[in-house]
Amino acid sequence: MTVKSKAVKGRPINVKVPRVRDAEEDFKSPVLEHVRSLEKKIERLTVEMYVRGLSTRDIEDTFVDESGKSFLSRSVVSNLTETLHEEYRLFCEGDLSSYDIVYLFLDGVYESIRS
Repeated sequence: MTVKSKAVKGRPINVKVPRVRDAEEDFKSPVLEHVRSLEKKIERLTVEMYVRGLSTRDIEDTFVDESGKSFLSRSVVSNLTETLHEEYRLFCEGDLSSYDIVYLFLDGVYESIRS
């Protein structure tokens, strides 16, 4: 069995998982589970940084290794933020009429722009 990780620098990582004979359960690697967990955390952190106003270049510059090389490419960051835009679009197109709403709490930001 081969497990595919999403991407590092836009390239997927294929990891071969060993087959275990006479085992009732499939092999589960705590290392792979940890990597998947970190990958999800980095995705959430990237989206959070973007929402808070950082550019894709700023986010790319944030995720660097000891030698200064970025391990998240600008295209990976852009793909993650595109996911955010798609979720926002779907939310805006959502219809609340099928819900029996008793209370609706809204939050917003008002920014006054003057010349």
